[in-house]
Amino acid sequence: MTVALEEDVGLPLADRLTVAMLWNDQARLLWVVASDAASELVDRHTLTGRAALLGAELAVANMLMSAWIKGDERVTLQVQAESPKLSFFGETDAQGAFRGQLTPNRIPGVGRTIDGMLLAIKADGEREMYRGVSAIQGETIASALERHLRTSDQVSALVRIDANQGGRVLGLMIERVPGATGAAELTEAEFVQATSRIRAMDAERLATELSMGKIDGQPIDVLDIRTLRFRCRCSDDRVDSMLASVGATELQAMIDEDGGAEIRCHFCAEVRHRDVPALQAILARGIVEA
Repeated sequence: MTVALEEDVGLPLADRLTVAMLWNDQARLLWVVASDAASELVDRHTLTGRAALLGAELAVANMLMSAWIKGDERVTLQVQAESPKLSFFGETDAQGAFRGQLTPNRIPGVGRTIDGMLLAIKADGEREMYRGVSAIQGETIASALERHLRTSDQVSALVRIDANQGGRVLGLMIERVPGATGAAELTEAEFVQATSRIRAMDAERLATELSMGKIDGQPIDVLDIRTLRFRCRCSDDRVDSMLASVGATELQAMIDEDGGAEIRCHFCAEVRHRDVPALQAILARGIVEA
């Protein structure tokens, strides 16, 4: 089916992941709009300048990789870079909940290319189902993810990520489907030729075409639309369990020496406070359970 999104009628365009087929089912199309989720990552971790741009692009890359997960599955993207020096951890689950962290919050210089390592992990609540590692060799996040798909997953793909400060954040992934049924299979040469036109499109035209339910003049057959949002898995119960796990001696020191505890989540930057009575209750519960 061809869809017209809310943007076409002047309404806000919510963050979403669209899963679709293209070119008579010869290619898969994944399209992410993540302006709000990327902005929340930036705001929660006070990212500025180059750090904000790279953080937004890495968040979109993580969301694009989550298209084919289901149930309790989640995809983790970790990037460690030496030039510029940065560390990113992002996680997106099958319900579209994303959480992430990038450090440091300020990165000197300009540009979007980095050197480092990319680690992608697919897991559910019980086991790790996939792990892939790729080098990032002086390239953009989009280029690194595209090469990772080609080398690690053996998938011919086009990846585009268009982000700007204070503006819309878009991600696009097109994967060739080998051995597709129906029309004649799209050859590798035909895939490269078709995607080269999309690669060359300016971001505004690309966004306009996608919002109208087409790309490169071809209709998009939408299979699923998933809402995306920034949501951390931290909670009061998790914090109390973590405090209980440090042991009676450490808890007593927090009571006697610190007069309480302050716990800051690495992913959402939320700060939770536990006063002396709360720590005493956790300590007493731990003693009883022991």
